Amino acid sequence: MPEQLLRLENVTRRITSEFYIRGIDLTLYRGEVLALAGKNAAGKSTLAGVINGALPADSGRIWFEGRAVEIDSPAAAMELGIVTLVQNNHGFEDLTVADNVLVGNPKYFKTGGLTPKRMRVVCQPCFDELGIAVDPGARFGDLTPAQKQAVALARARLFDAKLIILDEPSSRLTETDCETLYQMVRRLRDTGVSILYITHRLREILALADRVAFVEHGEIKLVRETAGLTELDLIEQIEGHGVGDLYGRADRAEPGEPLLEVEHLSAGGIRDVSLTVRHGELVAVLSDGGQGMQGLLHALLGLIGHTGVIRLDGREAALTSPLEADALRIVAAVDEDTEELLATYDSKGGRATGRLSALGAGWKQLTISMGRMTRKMVGMKQEAEYMTGGFRQRELMQRTLGRDGDLYLLVDATNGVDLQIRLRIYNDLGALLARGRGVLYFTNDAAEAAGLADRVLVLRGNTIVFERYAKEIDAATLTKLLKG
Repeated sequence: MPEQLLRLENVTRRITSEFYIRGIDLTLYRGEVLALAGKNAAGKSTLAGVINGALPADSGRIWFEGRAVEIDSPAAAMELGIVTLVQNNHGFEDLTVADNVLVGNPKYFKTGGLTPKRMRVVCQPCFDELGIAVDPGARFGDLTPAQKQAVALARARLFDAKLIILDEPSSRLTETDCETLYQMVRRLRDTGVSILYITHRLREILALADRVAFVEHGEIKLVRETAGLTELDLIEQIEGHGVGDLYGRADRAEPGEPLLEVEHLSAGGIRDVSLTVRHGELVAVLSDGGQGMQGLLHALLGLIGHTGVIRLDGREAALTSPLEADALRIVAAVDEDTEELLATYDSKGGRATGRLSALGAGWKQLTISMGRMTRKMVGMKQEAEYMTGGFRQRELMQRTLGRDGDLYLLVDATNGVDLQIRLRIYNDLGALLARGRGVLYFTNDAAEAAGLADRVLVLRGNTIVFERYAKEIDAATLTKLLKG
């Protein structure tokens, strides 16, 4: 019989009169991965907040390592060995990796400090154990998002974490980085660390979790072992019904004449890229999200200079500024780095002298047209579930797909959203394609690329290395091509 690490008995936490978790009974065993699955606002993050002390329970009992405990703050959770890692692993950018891993750790700073050499010696065995290929002496700010996440896991390990809560940890990772994350999670599990894993990616649940708890309207609807389950089983439990054609590709008409033609384009991180998007066609660009993807996206938005030819409906386009891209009916929902770059342009299409220094009415309209979200913060941590990444992504996609354009540039369109919202996005994309619009769809999800697109391009490094009709390829092959 596995050893119980955490047990919740009839736990309730009220957020508003309409939103709460109630009557939660849940057990987490030592050395297991338990996934939480459910729609956005089902209560997953709130449940995690109760366990990590950010949202202390209103009622019920919590047992940890066989004794009743009160987790009334994140500090209290840390004392027990409960560590939460969020999507954006911020740290001290100008300090070393070792500094970020060990800062505040009383186990290693009992005598007041460690030399840089000693800190590296402490970190390296943990990095080796988890398979982290990062120099402990490197500057933390120079790491990739995936490397920062790996460092955060090492920090949790060296804090002697017994339970690690991971909330959408793979939402911004490439396929390759996801595999690295999965390996680290499995290694932690093998050492006896328990993982509470929150994700909307159904394949992750099947690949990583020992059990899955389905959360619906603030309650645990069902807990199942994942052995023998399929993605369709998960969909049925989350949605309450089966889903036939998930991507809706079967109902599409044949694409029409070329809308976008790119010939021998070089810009930023890309070299000699050629591609075509036809009217009524969705072309997926499967990439690792690096400089190549950004270079192609930025060139099509007029953010950087380029060589080669770009045509829209047969006419050559200079695309020297975002305003020109907007005038040519290019609509985009972009990544955070591109949002920041767009913020350096003023309302006349030139580079501003300071970020956000020229935000006039014309610029505001431009930022909306490019998919940049401007919103007020909705409350404090009590309303965090309403402001999850899934809801922000839904807001961005609703705004973007609701605009009238000809060519849509979408980056990780379904990142962090639940299945219901994904289906709505796919349906909206189908409606655009039926009206003859074209979509260039940047993604790092091979299964989505193979299922959603009419054609798939693989952008590896700085150029296109593969192109084929999606019906002729599968996700596994695409993943191998992306890795090279």
